[in-house]
Amino acid sequence: MVPSNPILRARRAIQMQSWRVSWRNIKDKKIRSVLTILAIVIGVASTLATISMVQTTNKWIHSFTVDAYGRFDWLVSSEEGAFDERWVSALQATNGVESAVAEIMFVRPLDRIEGNKTEAPFENIRFIGVSDLASSVLDLKVVDGQFTSSGLVVDQVTSQLWGIGVGDRIYLKSPSPNSSPYLEVAAIIENTSQLNNSRQARDRLYPVDVFVPLAVTQQLSKVDEQVHVIMLKSDQSVPPDQVKRNLERAISSDPALYVQRSVADTQLGARGLGELYQALYVIGGLGLLIGSFIMYSTVYINVTERRRDFSIMKAVGYTSLQIKGHILREVVLLAFIGSIIGIGVGAILAIQLQAMLLNVFGNALPYEMALKEAVILSMIAGILLPLIAVWSPVAKASETSVSYALRRLDNTSERPKGKIALIVGLFCIIGSLFITHMISFLPLFIGLALIFPYLFRIVHWLINPLNRLLFGREGSVASKQMLRTSRHFMMSSTILSFGITMLIYISALGSSFYVNLEQSSSTPVVTVKYANAISSQQEQELQQIQGVRQISTYASYFLPWKPQHTQHSTRLLEVNSAEQSFIVNQDLTSELAKFTKLLESPNTIVLDAEVYREWGGKKGDTFKLETPNGIKELVVVGTVGWGMANNNGFVSQRTLEESIGLPHDNMAILETHNPTLLKETLLAKHDMPIKSIETMSEIMFLSQQQLQKTFGIINLVVYLSIFIAAIGITNTMFMNTVEYARELGMMRAVGFTRWQIVKLLLSKAFMIGAIAAVIGILAGLGSMYLTVIQGYYLHLPLQFIVPWKDVFVASATGIGISLLACLLPAYRAVKWDITYTMKYE
Repeated sequence: MVPSNPILRARRAIQMQSWRVSWRNIKDKKIRSVLTILAIVIGVASTLATISMVQTTNKWIHSFTVDAYGRFDWLVSSEEGAFDERWVSALQATNGVESAVAEIMFVRPLDRIEGNKTEAPFENIRFIGVSDLASSVLDLKVVDGQFTSSGLVVDQVTSQLWGIGVGDRIYLKSPSPNSSPYLEVAAIIENTSQLNNSRQARDRLYPVDVFVPLAVTQQLSKVDEQVHVIMLKSDQSVPPDQVKRNLERAISSDPALYVQRSVADTQLGARGLGELYQALYVIGGLGLLIGSFIMYSTVYINVTERRRDFSIMKAVGYTSLQIKGHILREVVLLAFIGSIIGIGVGAILAIQLQAMLLNVFGNALPYEMALKEAVILSMIAGILLPLIAVWSPVAKASETSVSYALRRLDNTSERPKGKIALIVGLFCIIGSLFITHMISFLPLFIGLALIFPYLFRIVHWLINPLNRLLFGREGSVASKQMLRTSRHFMMSSTILSFGITMLIYISALGSSFYVNLEQSSSTPVVTVKYANAISSQQEQELQQIQGVRQISTYASYFLPWKPQHTQHSTRLLEVNSAEQSFIVNQDLTSELAKFTKLLESPNTIVLDAEVYREWGGKKGDTFKLETPNGIKELVVVGTVGWGMANNNGFVSQRTLEESIGLPHDNMAILETHNPTLLKETLLAKHDMPIKSIETMSEIMFLSQQQLQKTFGIINLVVYLSIFIAAIGITNTMFMNTVEYARELGMMRAVGFTRWQIVKLLLSKAFMIGAIAAVIGILAGLGSMYLTVIQGYYLHLPLQFIVPWKDVFVASATGIGISLLACLLPAYRAVKWDITYTMKYE
């Protein structure tokens, strides 16, 4: 609607004309504008991708956990492992129970697949026998075929990887070579979290999960009328506490049975991912921060070139506020265009990186991208941060005096000004040393930026001889010019060093992980979780198996905690000397040893760092658990920060038996010369049904695969930040050629060749990259060293390892990107006519 007031119409016309002028100025500097927009695009895209990845992964983990454990409300188990299946009908008839499904689980080795002449891609199959495949507790969705009383049920991902359909057979290994039992596929169901199958065949060192009718499983495992657990879905009209009391009364005749609340602990799957999330946030934010620095450079160049214009504008009546608005409109246009394009690029990048991230977990389930909040936050940051970054040059432009047009620029050498920045910078760096969190990189980067002028001059002095050696007289001239206008070069070198710092830190962290995994994988042990309690006689039988050098049995159970919320669970591990020697690393063993005497007292527990933080209490407080003996309060006597896995609570055998009510061991660790052979031998023993079995080398191999994929994703985002820094270097070199246009023209006039001008600019680019590489490498290695000293709060012991290969790659990347970024400004500089440069103001 057009305003009727003439004054308002005039103001609207002036505003529109001002935007048109700003747009014309942007188009006049096409290359510079495109580079600036590109930097904002990549910064916004990386920010959007990282925010979306974190939120989508959390959403997927929540959905996965609820789908796996939220379908039923109660579990009935036995301290002895297996119990009579007739309890199913008794519990089904209990008041407050809507439906009940019994389950039994065991692992058997696979022999071959019908029609598949190649070697079977999976070693073992985990059979999950259930009493009612069509129950709403499972909610299985059939894609092909139908449930039968004897057929096998596989999910879509297994059907595709196996290459089988309804009616095909799979054969199991048998002690008798002439009688291999087989099962026929009766139905194919949609992928479900209840079958924890991976999409990648190479990740299938763990058993592939399949459903079968309960009777078939009992027959294969030779346990007639036995089940391992009964899953119960409550009638929502009956209060949960009343349902629990009814169930406890129903099973009171068997003291070995107990009722446990089913906990869909949505935080369980996310534990251990905090460090990954923090790294992604830091790196994504770094990309946008670098983009803002580049916007600063662009505006600074514009202001430097147009200060005479601003002086003339002041002379004809423009106010300081109008000049600020004139420049800020250009910034808004550049930031808006870059943010809009960045949103589209970021959405595509987020989808691709999300698929890569979930592939780390072998995900075969559908997921929904969480983009809405990421788009809003990225759009706001993409416009707001550049506006904040350019405030200094905008203020400088508005302060231009009318007399400036009559003066010339002063090219005296720039030196670091004031000691306040140095003191604040050192304070930020020292403060970051005491933060055991990825957020420590924020004060570290701020501190580096503040003291960078001093670091720049020190490293410049150190590498200047190499610069003169490589570039000769042109290198000496370039070095002097850099010191006269060092601010621009320092800014480009700073942002590039940030990317190199993250690259070296991530590489050093990954190298430490790999070394630890390689050392752990050499441990010749087999870890077995049995379906039933391990008796003394069975333990002796295991000890007598050929190849077993030593055996240790212990208890491992998941129990709910914080009963008032019922949203958390922790794994209780029985601590004994043998278990500490095998299942956990030496660092955790030494930490637990400190609490051995304290754990001898009844009702005591040691928590790992993850559970301790979520719990929120302190040593000496009570930790409430829902146990077979009711709610028990255990006194927390300590916390440990290292471990092969998180979410653990450590208790003594006495506490486990007397207080908690779980007296039987269900885990065994066997030391042997040949873990693979022992694994096959144990799977052939049908008298002891196995729920899971892994060798240490298999566990470590999968961990190495996951680490490699995870660090690959992080490094990809880091390289995006380094690419943005390259755009910043290009802008800086453009700025430098503008500022030294007259000087370059005079050099050409007195006999400098075009190649010598190129060498001059290449020398400056080399110095930018080399200084960034030196400072970035030292900062990255220093951060890693401090991480090792602090112990951080990761769950594997860290070693300080210098990744020499990555140090070389980072150095080559920093210098190479700087040299490449210099080519376009150098091309422009040598194409200038001498008369043009001599007239340039």
